Amino acid sequence: MGRNVQDHVDSSINSMQNIIDSLQKAECNCEKESNKKVIRSAIESINCACNHLCDYCD
Repeated sequence: MGRNVQDHVDSSINSMQNIIDSLQKAECNCEKESNKKVIRSAIESINCACNHLCDYCD
């Protein structure tokens, strides 16, 4: 039996959390402030997407 939509959403949220963790490590290692801002913006966007997906109910 295949996975349902909620399983895919949950898996996607988990993947995005892993991406956020990696980006936060990258941000800490950046020397240029402009690069830190780019990474911070990406993290905020991914967090926004996660928040929207958390509202999904199957």
